Amino acid sequence: MLFASATNRNHGWVVLSITGDCDLASAPTMRRELLAASEGAERLAVDLRGVSFIDSVGLGLLIGVARKVGELVLVAGIDDPARRVLETSRVDRILDVRGELPQA
Repeated sequence: MLFASATNRNHGWVVLSITGDCDLASAPTMRRELLAASEGAERLAVDLRGVSFIDSVGLGLLIGVARKVGELVLVAGIDDPARRVLETSRVDRILDVRGELPQA
C-alpha cells in the first residue's frame, strides 16, 4: 500500500495521520511530512492506525521527530501492525504510545 498522510489540528494538537507503508521507499515523503507537521508544533500526535507496515527506517524517523517537538504522542490501536512493531522494538518504552488521539 502506498504512503499517504494528512495533517490537521485537534484540541491544541497538530495531528499527522499516516496510512500505508512506512519503509525505505516512503522515507523521503514521510520525513518531509513529519518535518512539516512538527515545524513550530509544541504538541504533535502521529496517528499510525492506518499504517499497514513500518520498518526500522520508519521507526527512526518517529524517534527523530520526538527531539523536535515539546510533546509527541504516537497513536496505534492494540491490534494495529504499527503497535506490534512499536512494542517488539521497545520503542513504546521511550515514546508515548496511546490507543486514541489525545484530548486537550
